[in-house]
Amino acid sequence: MVLFQPPTPFGLNSLSAPPPQSHLLVTASFGRILPSSLLSQFAPGRRLNVHPSLLPSYRGPAPIQHALLNGDTQTGVCVIEMLPFSRSKDATGGIDAGEVWAREEAAIPEGAAFPALREILARKGGDLLADTLRRMLAGDVSSTPQSLLPASDPRAHARTIIPADALVDFTRMTAETIVRRHRAIAHHKPLTAMLHTVVDGASRAVQLLAPSISSDTNAFAEGAVPGTATYKDRTILVRCAEGSVLSVPVLKTEGKREAQGKEWWNGVPEVWKVERGGSKWIMFESSTT
Repeated sequence: MVLFQPPTPFGLNSLSAPPPQSHLLVTASFGRILPSSLLSQFAPGRRLNVHPSLLPSYRGPAPIQHALLNGDTQTGVCVIEMLPFSRSKDATGGIDAGEVWAREEAAIPEGAAFPALREILARKGGDLLADTLRRMLAGDVSSTPQSLLPASDPRAHARTIIPADALVDFTRMTAETIVRRHRAIAHHKPLTAMLHTVVDGASRAVQLLAPSISSDTNAFAEGAVPGTATYKDRTILVRCAEGSVLSVPVLKTEGKREAQGKEWWNGVPEVWKVERGGSKWIMFESSTT
């Protein structure tokens, strides 16, 4: 078990008296929920958080990941009033529901993955915070209450990414959906599909590294179901939902090192492959998640 103790001056024992009104509490991608007993030591307007989304879109702990998952082309950063933790989902509840002091939009570069987008927003967030503090000192900035998105809106809440999010189900996911997922979470958890072994009915976990959308729909025989995969032109092609095709040039089977497409295909036991129409195929299983 790991215990987290905020360093001085954040430890509560060090706050024998409230800090001067000129003091500020500022967080950015802090990764912890500050207790109300600490927040209450700072006056309203003196506890700021830099949030990497255009609020009220993507309140929650994983706004960058969900912007990429949803295929957004635009995002941004906000400087907001930090509120105490609340389980309420209304306009006034939750640590990301505070009034907005400043906001700035940012384009999401085509093909950008989480690390690159995080860096873009970190720089914009730092600049926006510095500008906001200068304007607060000059007295020429005010905060604006947030609106509330419907709970049904996919951008209303950016929940925590969990291990199950890395599991690929070709029967439900298009190639575009899978590539978005790779860009959003592969820095933390590589996407994984389950390979059907044919002989013993067992399956093997296979990491899909550097996937991309393929236009080679002719690689598959008519009626090929999602999850069908074959080797062609140094990559593994997988039929996905809605007839789309995913190209995976690098793979890693559990317990083995990563391998380029041709090497990986040659390492798949022949008894796991099915020959049909002069070509050989393997099958990835559907997921129950």
